[in-house]
Amino acid sequence: MSRIDKKIIIFLFHNFYFSFQYWFKITFRVFCTFMFLFFFSISTFSQPLQDSKSIVQEKIVENFENFDLNKIKVFSKDDILPEYRISKFLTSPLKISESSFMIRILDEASSFHVQWKKPYEIEGYIENFEFQIYSNNTGGNIFLFLVDTHGIQHKIIIVRLDFKGWKSVLVPIEGKIDQNDWVINKDIKSQFLGFFYEPPKNINKEKEKLVVIDDISVKVRKKYKINQAKIQELVK
Repeated sequence: MSRIDKKIIIFLFHNFYFSFQYWFKITFRVFCTFMFLFFFSISTFSQPLQDSKSIVQEKIVENFENFDLNKIKVFSKDDILPEYRISKFLTSPLKISESSFMIRILDEASSFHVQWKKPYEIEGYIENFEFQIYSNNTGGNIFLFLVDTHGIQHKIIIVRLDFKGWKSVLVPIEGKIDQNDWVINKDIKSQFLGFFYEPPKNINKEKEKLVVIDDISVKVRKKYKINQAKIQELVK
C-alpha cells in the first residue's frame, strides 16, 4: 500500500469519526429533549383536572327566611319612608322560597336607603351578585353599596325597575371594585352594606309601586395565597 493510499484512508477515517461524533451529539440532544417533554407531559396531564365548581362557589347572602326586620335600618333625607315588611305570599318562583322582603313605595316618596345594621362580610374574590327581584313597572333604579378591601364605598346599580314580574338579576362585581389584599396573604373581606332606591323623574301617583327582593346570592373564588415559608426564605 502506497503512502498516498494510507493518507486517503486516514483522511476518510477522520472524516467518518468526526461526522459520527457530530451527528451523535445532535441525535443525543434531540433524544434527551424528547424524553424530557414526554415525562413532563405525563407528570402534568396525569393529574386530575380540578372541577370548576370547586373554584367558584355560590353562597347565599340572605334569603329572608325567618328574617328579623330589626336587622335593617330604612332612612331617607326627607324622612318620607316606604312601607316594608316580610311577605309570605309574594315570593320568587325561580327559587325555593317561603318569604321575601317587600317594599311599598309611597306616592310622595323620594330616594331611600335600606341598610343592614351589621354589614354582610364576604370572604374571597367576588365575581358577581345575583338578586331575585319583583317589580310592577315601578320605575327608578335600585343600587347596592359595597365597601372594598381598601375601605372605599361603591354604589353599583342592580337593575332599572322598568319591568313587570319576577326577574333574576346578575350584577358583575369583578373589575368594578378593588379586591386585592393590601396586607400580604391577609384575606380582607368586602362588605355588603345594603340598598339604595332612586325614583324616576316623573312619578306616576295613580298606581301602587312595589319592589320585592328575594334570595340574594354571591359567587366567589379563593384569592391567591402566598406561601409564608417561601417569603421567609426570600427575606433571609
